Amino acid sequence: MPDWKSQIQSQITSVVSGFTYEEFNADQQKVQDSILTNVQKLFNSDFIVGVGFPTVTSQ
Repeated sequence: MPDWKSQIQSQITSVVSGFTYEEFNADQQKVQDSILTNVQKLFNSDFIVGVGFPTVTSQ
């Protein structure tokens, strides 16, 4: 059985690391949309309909 949690975390890390600090803070919706697309591809399904950040801390 795949370790879905670590695979999802890996997708999130991969997407977020592709944005600069300024890009991330300027357009968090774009980051969320990119994460959503990657996670949907991971599961080969569109049953995941949204991604959100309840809180954001950027450094």
